[in-house]
Amino acid sequence: MIKLLAELVDFGKLGYTIEDFKCRADHASISEDGTILKADITMNMILPYEDIDRFKRALTGQLEGVETIDLQLRYEELRQGIEEALPLYVPHMIAIINGSYAHVTKTIYPDQITLEEGTLTIKALGETAVKVLNSDVASSFENLLKRDLGMNVKVRFENEQEEYRKAGIAIEEKSRKAETMAPRPKPSPE
Repeated sequence: MIKLLAELVDFGKLGYTIEDFKCRADHASISEDGTILKADITMNMILPYEDIDRFKRALTGQLEGVETIDLQLRYEELRQGIEEALPLYVPHMIAIINGSYAHVTKTIYPDQITLEEGTLTIKALGETAVKVLNSDVASSFENLLKRDLGMNVKVRFENEQEEYRKAGIAIEEKSRKAETMAPRPKPSPE
């Protein structure tokens, strides 16, 4: 299982080698009906969420009858600095709490984060989404950061205004192009 995970990760993209990666399966069990594999894995790196998802799909394909992989990831002695780890960890937090908040977690920009003076600011799209994220999701993110990374920070979501500005400019340009491309009405013969 650990070998498969290591084979699926592009460590070069992370700026590390496979030799830097330490990982162990602390516990694994299959449900009575054989459809769910539960595994506790401890790693020294936060891996991209896409790599973990690809690992789960590959593992499902290799284990006959297993339909679901339930991973509990733990981290110790992280190789990455916090600035490097946080952008990788935000998609994991989104996946963990997604359930009833999927409609607003889709607005989060996981790569647009800043950590200043004990506050992690994460950009999201839309004032309404940001209000829901701050009232309902921020505390869950704070708890996950404390549990998994030992960080005691406040999480705050902020509206990404630049995306609205870009969308407005694109709409204006499209409108101008449509006006210049539209056929001109022929003068009526009088």
